[in-house]
Amino acid sequence: MTGEFETVTKQLPPMQVQTDGNNVILLADEVGQTFDVSGTTYTVTAVTTDAGGAVTAVSLESSADNTISTTDAVTSIAPATNATGADEVQFQSGINDSIYRKVLRGRNGGNGHIGALFISAGDGGSGAKGDDINQTISGSYTSRSNNLAAVIVQSIGGDGGKGGNGYLGSDGGSGGNAGVGGDVNLVSNAQVLTTGSNSYGILVSSSSGKGGAGGSGFLSGGGSGGGSPGVGGDATATNNGTVATQGAGSIGILAQSLGGSAGDGGGSWGLVSSSGGGSYGGKGGDVRVNQNGVVQTEGEGAHGVLAESIGGSGGDGGSGGGLFADGSNGGAGGPGGDATITAGSNSSTKTSGDFALPSSRSPSAAAAATAAPRWVWWRSAARAARAATRAP
Repeated sequence: MTGEFETVTKQLPPMQVQTDGNNVILLADEVGQTFDVSGTTYTVTAVTTDAGGAVTAVSLESSADNTISTTDAVTSIAPATNATGADEVQFQSGINDSIYRKVLRGRNGGNGHIGALFISAGDGGSGAKGDDINQTISGSYTSRSNNLAAVIVQSIGGDGGKGGNGYLGSDGGSGGNAGVGGDVNLVSNAQVLTTGSNSYGILVSSSSGKGGAGGSGFLSGGGSGGGSPGVGGDATATNNGTVATQGAGSIGILAQSLGGSAGDGGGSWGLVSSSGGGSYGGKGGDVRVNQNGVVQTEGEGAHGVLAESIGGSGGDGGSGGGLFADGSNGGAGGPGGDATITAGSNSSTKTSGDFALPSSRSPSAAAAATAAPRWVWWRSAARAARAATRAP
């Protein structure tokens, strides 16, 4: 209870009113009061009050199965916020690191409000788009830490908000849609060095946010579907400088686009229950690497140049529990986009570690696909240029 004065704008039979403050008030606030909803009679068995004596919650017994549940006396029905804008992501680097980073993440959508009786649960709000990035860099950048790229340029979409849960006959709300990843374009004229393991020289990435989970339904309410994922934006990396990595797993240049994961369907729990389905995975965007400079890696599994576009995973279907219950299907994974690597006539890409390919391109495939990857081998600058024109 806020203590604020609000005006009743609508009656919601049999026992509720709606106010101009986007609140719904349950009028059954005395033990023994009864009311009917869709053929089921609910009886107030107990009330909870605050320090001032105002009723904040009531316990209701259902005539359908004699279960007792507690619901708030006042429920907000304000819609969830659809997010706008993106924020720069900050993270720590070591004292001996001198890195370049520009990571922008769209804000997350708000969660939907709960539903009960005649109040429909609210849908989750949509996540915001990750900002587009178009950046040219020069100078020198060094990472001596493990798991830290020397140059990181990334746009990430915001996550969708969760759908509100539904109680006492109200279905759960749908999950909010994810924000898409922005397009990312980096031109590097810099000298880049990493010495740690799994520390890429240059990482250029666009990825979608995750779709919000569908709200669950309790006591005769059904679950709702998960939110749709966003697509990964296009990612382009152009290297005119030098990139050197020394550690295991430290790829010279990695460009990627990642489709978003779908929201899971909401569960349903009651005598008769029907859960929500999971949404499909998001599509990966197109990826391109223009390798005009020098790339050299020394570590095991440290590929020279890798371009990949990967679709997002589908959401899980919701679970169902009750006397008559059914679960729902999960969603399919999303497709990947095109991935292209082009070598300039004066470029050089060399690897000296075991299991390290000079340049490779992942298949454009859905998440969890079983298609075998297609590799493009470049052993010299001249052969690299020829291979780029013959690549499937």
